Amino acid sequence: MKFKNNFISLIFFSVLFCQAEYQILSIPKNVFQLSSNGGFYNYINQNEVDLSDKEYSFNLIHYPSDIMLYNFSKDQYSISFLDYGLFNNQIQDIIYSSFSAYEIMANYYYNKKIRNTNINCSFGLFHSSIDNYSSFGLSNSIGIRSQYNDNIILNMSVENFGYILKSYTAYNQKLPLKYRISITAPIKKLILGYDIVYLKFNRQLQHSLCLQFMPSDILTIRLSTTDNYNDLWLDDNIYSFISGLGFGFDIKLENTSISLGFLNLGIAGNVYGTSINFFY
Repeated sequence: MKFKNNFISLIFFSVLFCQAEYQILSIPKNVFQLSSNGGFYNYINQNEVDLSDKEYSFNLIHYPSDIMLYNFSKDQYSISFLDYGLFNNQIQDIIYSSFSAYEIMANYYYNKKIRNTNINCSFGLFHSSIDNYSSFGLSNSIGIRSQYNDNIILNMSVENFGYILKSYTAYNQKLPLKYRISITAPIKKLILGYDIVYLKFNRQLQHSLCLQFMPSDILTIRLSTTDNYNDLWLDDNIYSFISGLGFGFDIKLENTSISLGFLNLGIAGNVYGTSINFFY
């Protein structure tokens, strides 16, 4: 049955990102987040700070099973739509019933700089729908980013804390609360990022490592890895070692940048992303 296969895909996608619902709170929203695996969390190139408030971008990310994420960001505002697609209860060519599943999130970002320290806040409203069931609530994040000698950046944050205003059922659901520590350090023309996340809802630690370099003024390349998808390894798969591998590159033009990237999810397949940024 097609319904069964699609529903299994929905559940499997939930397992990939270590939570049973509200995946839109944690999954990457653009190519930079996708290809860096979180290793450059909250990293801002000092030369781009003045442009960060005058930018709008379009982001498209394609997950396995044709799950799509669409994101539009302008200045401090962002809206994301995660489309799981249409699920049909179908036998051969006969469709008995169908339903859709999706999630929507809107965010407002605030940044306050005090000397060499930035306080970053995110305020979000999300809505999730599966068939006739729906849920919505508030999800917020706060972080402190400090810059030290030689441009070493240390970041500490608490993410996805808030309140579910309406749950799917009477069960008391909780948001996927995270505690994150990340460090970013330049090494000549390279930038190295390390990220460690504690997931409170399942008491797990995740580690990510990312490397970024600029071979020219218009090209930036990122390579990253994470242990988040080690459970998807297969002993008889000789390519298991690339599970969690992320890659991406940016091409910067005069007032535009184009980014392409992917993330390997082991036996689940690959995630592909495209981002287009406009500066004005």
